[in-house]
Amino acid sequence: MNLYRSILEFLYKNQERGFVRITHICLDPNQATQIAKEMKDKGLIDFKQRRFMGGNGQFSFISPPQLIITPEGKHWFETLKLF
Repeated sequence: MNLYRSILEFLYKNQERGFVRITHICLDPNQATQIAKEMKDKGLIDFKQRRFMGGNGQFSFISPPQLIITPEGKHWFETLKLF
């Protein structure tokens, strides 16, 4: 849960920048993608991610996700910050 809070705090403080990467918080791009999907399902963030196709039509590379905090995520972070 601390990773979720760290990500939300970073997005909250950098919300004027729009979509940002969290590679300095979560070094593993696969784990970052999994966490981003979970947080998106909860409505806390929105994210975009580029997928690069290989020559055989399969995904050969998925870039780290770029995230932005949603109004629900702002509310959740502000209420969590009170404790």
